[in-house]
Amino acid sequence: MFKDWRLLDQSSVGLPLHKDYLYYIHSRAWALKGCLGGTHSWITFYSNDQWLVLELTDRETIEIQNANLLYAWSNVGYQEHSPTISNRIPDAKWFGSTPVIVASSLNNFKYEEIVTICKNYPVTEFKLVTQNCNTFISYVIHKLGLGFKRPLRSIGFRKWKTAQ
Repeated sequence: MFKDWRLLDQSSVGLPLHKDYLYYIHSRAWALKGCLGGTHSWITFYSNDQWLVLELTDRETIEIQNANLLYAWSNVGYQEHSPTISNRIPDAKWFGSTPVIVASSLNNFKYEEIVTICKNYPVTEFKLVTQNCNTFISYVIHKLGLGFKRPLRSIGFRKWKTAQ
């Protein structure tokens, strides 16, 4: 439980991902990065000849995952959370925890639409319980009109009001 999160397994688990689909994926979140008893959620989709991962995380995590950061809010620091898009391994273990596909949908969205959703995400401060990766992913699901249900233990996941 108190291992260095940077040294935990982040290898691909070989989820059956198809390039025509957008996937809602989560994994148990253990220790400080990776026992909180919750989950880390992300969306992965294929765009511009590569798999991309959309999540709320920090630049440090993306760097430890040996990925290129393609989008993040410009006004946050190295360890501060913001919506990010990276080319990290889409089905990699979340620092030792095996990911599972929660839901999928045909990917009818353009990269630019997803960047716009990131730019318009209304939360400017990370709070572990109320504003986290699950809250961000629930916002994305709402904005894309996907209607995916939340997985068990997705702390912070919420239904967005239609007016937002």
